[in-house]
Amino acid sequence: MNALNQAAYEAGLRNNYASTPQPSETNGQFVLHSVEYQVTNADYGTLARFYLNLQQRAPYLGIDRFTLASSRGDPAKIGRAHV
Repeated sequence: MNALNQAAYEAGLRNNYASTPQPSETNGQFVLHSVEYQVTNADYGTLARFYLNLQQRAPYLGIDRFTLASSRGDPAKIGRAHV
């Protein structure tokens, strides 16, 4: 999870994200750690930098599911993104 938080911090996400660890899965040889990550009130450029930071850490970090909602109060910001 440190790598994920570091990617967010380097992208400029500070106090507008939350993470929820999910149960780990194993096949006996490897362990998969999952986390639900929610970003709120970020602009597109910051979210794009976060994605690129995650890409640099591949194959160790990956996005399995992504949803995006616009902000009603500020159309220049993303209201909520689930990663």
